[in-house]
Amino acid sequence: MSALSVAVLATGCGGGGSSSAASTPTQNLAGTAATGAAFSGASIVVTDRNGTVVGTSAPVGADGRFNIAISASAQAPFVLTATRTNAEGAVETLVSVVPTAPGVSSTATVNISPVTNLIASRLSASGDPSRLASEVGSGASTVDAITVAASVSEVQTILATLISAAGATGIDPLTGSFAANGTGYDRMLDAIQVTLTPDSATSTNIEVSIKQTLADGAAPIVTAFNSQSSSVAPLPAISAVTLPVAGTSVLIAQELAQLTACFALPTATRVDSPVSAGVATGTAANVVASACTTAFLGNDPNQFLGNGSRVGRDDNNNGAFSGLFRDAATGQVFSQGSYEFSRPNGDIVVSYKTRDRLGNESFDTAVLREDLSDGKLKLIGNQYTYPGGVAPYHQLRTFVNQPDANYYSTGYDIRIPLIPNISYVQVTPPGGTTITLVPGSDSMVLPKRNVAPPTASGTTFVRLRSEYVASSGAPTPHPSALEAGLFFPPSDYTEAALAAMPGQGVWTFAYFSGGTNASGGTLQQTQHYRTRSRASTLAELRTQAWARLSDTSIADLVTRSSGNGTTNGFATLPLDTALATSWVVPTGALPPSGLKLFGNAIYFDYASLGFASGNAGYTSTTNGIVYPSVRTSFNDGQAVGSTARSANAIACANGAIDANDMGEQHCADPGPGYWDTARQTGLHLFARDARGREFAHFYAPYTLQ
Repeated sequence: MSALSVAVLATGCGGGGSSSAASTPTQNLAGTAATGAAFSGASIVVTDRNGTVVGTSAPVGADGRFNIAISASAQAPFVLTATRTNAEGAVETLVSVVPTAPGVSSTATVNISPVTNLIASRLSASGDPSRLASEVGSGASTVDAITVAASVSEVQTILATLISAAGATGIDPLTGSFAANGTGYDRMLDAIQVTLTPDSATSTNIEVSIKQTLADGAAPIVTAFNSQSSSVAPLPAISAVTLPVAGTSVLIAQELAQLTACFALPTATRVDSPVSAGVATGTAANVVASACTTAFLGNDPNQFLGNGSRVGRDDNNNGAFSGLFRDAATGQVFSQGSYEFSRPNGDIVVSYKTRDRLGNESFDTAVLREDLSDGKLKLIGNQYTYPGGVAPYHQLRTFVNQPDANYYSTGYDIRIPLIPNISYVQVTPPGGTTITLVPGSDSMVLPKRNVAPPTASGTTFVRLRSEYVASSGAPTPHPSALEAGLFFPPSDYTEAALAAMPGQGVWTFAYFSGGTNASGGTLQQTQHYRTRSRASTLAELRTQAWARLSDTSIADLVTRSSGNGTTNGFATLPLDTALATSWVVPTGALPPSGLKLFGNAIYFDYASLGFASGNAGYTSTTNGIVYPSVRTSFNDGQAVGSTARSANAIACANGAIDANDMGEQHCADPGPGYWDTARQTGLHLFARDARGREFAHFYAPYTLQ
């Protein structure tokens, strides 16, 4: 039979439906695709022993069930690859296998889950499940009854303590029957996170971690290994009482459905709010629709507190769930909720996807608590007094006037805005040395290296390891010796040390008031933040494709930087137009969800409506910040949709004005355009994947010397 004939016969449907090719003799594959929650929205492709597509499914429904009819003559083994596009264009993939054909008019049960993905990884020559189908077709990987049985046995041994704690003993992960309802075997899936990250063409780093109830500062249970490892350590003992409560995934889905119902209402129905300058503003008290109030604990949005924010919206669009007050948020859909972990008080942290009416998608997390009045999970927030956060962060730094100096950095980005009465924040990473962040121009930032007392660097990115892209021709010194304004450790972490960092890394933030030079203050609050993935190794980064500026935008940046001196130089900014840019997203790259323009500008004296005279700096009498020169850093951000490939403008916003009537000003008034004193020092394309890992392709107009 020709490949075309097979493709015509290979039809099916999801959600437990019957085959659309029922009149033709077929073989059938049916089962559940779930990660605890149903793997909803995923499409499934079935390939045979030759790597030929022999079956496809409609998108998986809310129950996770699928049924796929394949040609009666299709020959095993079969590889099932389920994919769905998640936040900002990121693609999630789960893989499973069927070693033996079910036979004509027969149905084989096959599940697709993180556990089957791990089994597929152990069958893959590269350790990358997404490549298994092509590896089977080329003969690089063998999938038959013997190899599958061995891989299932190995994975069951690795997960033995989790399987026992969840009460899922005796269920075959490939062929056992279960429902995506958070009970039984599905409860175990709620509690497991399997992260697979290729680090070369022939190997993959694998981490299996447990999502469970943990003390705020406690490290997770985890086992990590490489696909080429000869032996794998099983998970240690796990207490059943720490696993998610049975049915949790169903309750999460119900809460997201409640939020969707809320945002389906018109703004004027959701809130009863004052309007300022044409913008609806207000507080939790202005949320009036029952479809909205019932999404919060006690049916009271005022109980919500997350990272120092209450429900509401001010003139600057600040506030938790500020979308309740915005017409643009009407029609927003909340879906794909997933259990992450529980806090000691019983609150659970979940991740979820939102999709607006224009099709733009993003991921976020929320803290839910059981409402004892009705047994439902509802929004409560982490109840933290101060804002903060941390995420694994990766950068490809491209020098348009010095390509040989391009380099990768991997590490973590620490986000803490400027907070009234907080003079510094001490941040302790998992198993690491405490770092002190000090006030910068628009946020708390890392200090400059080897400078005492601590002086603001202008960056929040802790670069744990950096290395030039080119193997030859790059500058001789390490990048840390050439970029003093950035933050590097005294010595790079090794690849092994990066790979050993836990995905659920716990970071401790200690907030201090008073004191000077980041010491002598009074501790106000200690808060704990947990990542959902670790930072990538550089070998892993090198396997990834990156979004990049178009040739036209690169040429424009080169032109605007010419004549300014490229050594620690800058690019001029347009005086009468907004800065526009365009980009390209190669196959396999994450589409950018944001742009950011970096630069510096002269401080503006709003009292005299002029720039600071005599180029003299000043010391603020209100916050003690010393401004040693008239130039200070700024950055302008612009969100973009995952399908966008250009932006006609990057929104321009001047800095805040302090009590001395001084402030950073780079945007022309009334605009568009920039003051001729403003300079561009960089621009980046930003993307985030479904596990919270962030990637920034930064373009610099200066050179390293």
